[in-house]
Amino acid sequence: MEKVSIIIPTYNAELHIIDCLNSIVNQSYSNLELIIVNDGSTDSTTEKIEKFIENHTSPIKIEYFIKENGGVSSARNKGIELATGKFIIFIDSDDTVSPEHVSSLIAPFNELDPSILVCNRLVDEHRRVKNISVEGFYDLGKFEQGYSVLENSNQLGYLHNKIFFKDIIVKNNILFNEKISMAEDLLFVLKYMGFISGFYFSTISSYHYKRSEGSLSETKLSDKQILCYLDVLSYSYNELKVNVKSIKGMGNSIDFYYGLKKTTSLMSIYIYRTVKNIKNTSKIKKEINGSLRFNQIMTLKRINAMKYLILALPHGIAQRLIKKLYRNKY
Repeated sequence: MEKVSIIIPTYNAELHIIDCLNSIVNQSYSNLELIIVNDGSTDSTTEKIEKFIENHTSPIKIEYFIKENGGVSSARNKGIELATGKFIIFIDSDDTVSPEHVSSLIAPFNELDPSILVCNRLVDEHRRVKNISVEGFYDLGKFEQGYSVLENSNQLGYLHNKIFFKDIIVKNNILFNEKISMAEDLLFVLKYMGFISGFYFSTISSYHYKRSEGSLSETKLSDKQILCYLDVLSYSYNELKVNVKSIKGMGNSIDFYYGLKKTTSLMSIYIYRTVKNIKNTSKIKKEINGSLRFNQIMTLKRINAMKYLILALPHGIAQRLIKKLYRNKY
């Protein structure tokens, strides 16, 4: 039974941290290492974690580290540094998992190579993802199909329903980018995917995702940070393209999906700022309107196609329509 390291970055999670920790120590899989990285919490999170560690009676080893606040990426990177397991699973401190979460993720490795990417079904109450209905193993010969399953369901950029082979992370120096504050998960997965030998999809749903809408804190993103994110995103897609260049047709698909991801990310930021009366950025709108051709727009989900067409209207009209349509959502 291989050791699995579970990494939990936490910051001011006093309302949820105990539920999260209880769900982990109650896992059916026993060879676990729990790494909690407290990213400088200022509420009662620290006291609650220390009391939990003092009182817990499970055989699971708990490694607890307190650091100065540096963001979720720096906390996850510290967790990777501390991890001693063969596999790594990331869980957020405001979420919980079913007792079979770890066992379901690691089960495919009984027969398959540890360098595959295992992905369970993810259920998101905000419906930002679509269900993955396929199941089973996709080798390198079906890499494009496996990649498309994740991208088309919008589950490519989620860490929570996946398990990672630590050797791939360490040998290829795959870490979370600490300079940006949006889509860090997506960039990590893109880098990791450049070194995998295939995919394994399961329809098991064991992760209970509770993150609230707007958790990316768009209001804190400056124009400089957004444009930096675009540069890093472009670099990550290009890096993936290089690493899988031997797969027929994959390069064109990656270019296309990069265009989709960039456009949908920018549209969400632009709409959020409009509804909240935050200063809009002409550079963002220019990036949106110059990123996709019309036939590509039609492959977007219907709601995203509508967003795109609204943004093609004159600025004042677009603003009025956006505020009317999205006021309740944001």
